[in-house]
Amino acid sequence: MASLAGWLIGARRHAAAQTNEASVVATVEGLSISAKLFKMYLKNDIDSLVLDGRTPDGKAKIERLKEGIVSDLVDRALIEAECRRRHLSASEAAFTDAYQKATGEFGSERAYRAYLSENNLTDEEFRLIARQNVYGELLQKELDKEVSVNDAEIADFYAMQSHNPAFEKLFNEQERVRARHILVAARSSQIASDIQGAEKLIKSELDRRVAREIAARHSRAEAVLARARAGGDFGRLAKEYSDDFATRDRGGDLGSFTRNTHTTPFDEAAFGLKAGQVSDIVETEYGFHIIKVTEHSPARLRTLTESRSAIQEHLLGGKRAAHLRAWLEGRRREADIRLEPAYRFGQS
Repeated sequence: MASLAGWLIGARRHAAAQTNEASVVATVEGLSISAKLFKMYLKNDIDSLVLDGRTPDGKAKIERLKEGIVSDLVDRALIEAECRRRHLSASEAAFTDAYQKATGEFGSERAYRAYLSENNLTDEEFRLIARQNVYGELLQKELDKEVSVNDAEIADFYAMQSHNPAFEKLFNEQERVRARHILVAARSSQIASDIQGAEKLIKSELDRRVAREIAARHSRAEAVLARARAGGDFGRLAKEYSDDFATRDRGGDLGSFTRNTHTTPFDEAAFGLKAGQVSDIVETEYGFHIIKVTEHSPARLRTLTESRSAIQEHLLGGKRAAHLRAWLEGRRREADIRLEPAYRFGQS
């Protein structure tokens, strides 16, 4: 089954000509499913997947799409009927918000109205689609209350899966550093622009001026580095000399970060330092950096306690999805579902 709130797919092709097919796909617990909705979803999926119904492969895929769309539409109706049975409802504001979010995906009122015209839908029919998304969320919340994960399941999962590469992000704490930096800005393009703004120069002279200015800024960075290595307060030096306005006022503090957060030369220098060490001058596209690492934590396996919340959410996600599938299968067996013969795809 598709996600409860994600059935709306934007498509922009003209609708097929009207036929004499049944106007209703099915009746589910007294709720009628309009054939127009089936045609809308089918056209959207065919357009999205770029399927050619004239080829054998295209025909086969379209037949599978038809079966899946009917199944989804029946599921949506079952969910709506169950919400009514359980007296679950949202405020009109919630329904209106869902409608506005759905129509907002079209980008403009004109595009939305064109979509309605293409699919032979009225605004009220589209509102009903948006309302069904809200019903899906309501029932999902109710069914979620019937699912839980206990401490033993969490511990068992940790014991069995903590070294599984498939769950690396769940269990592995990446190597991290906390660092400060001082930037002496030296973008050659910006320097050239500043120089040319003052006076027009031929290229060779401009290049010479730019090179001279970059060398001067490198010398300035060297002087700041010497003071930092002589025991100068790094935070104060950053406030006084750094050209990074985003971090200067907090003493150049970049916070804690993992590899591949900054440019490659910067990361290589930062992760090559131990806590308390100051780097050599590091050149990047932004200019010249001086980096001081204040903390350096190696990669490690998170403990069970640290992983508990993430494991719980992972297990709950799987259980909730399985519970919803089981609920739908049970309701399909018990509910009054009257499928029109023309829409019994995949059935003998």
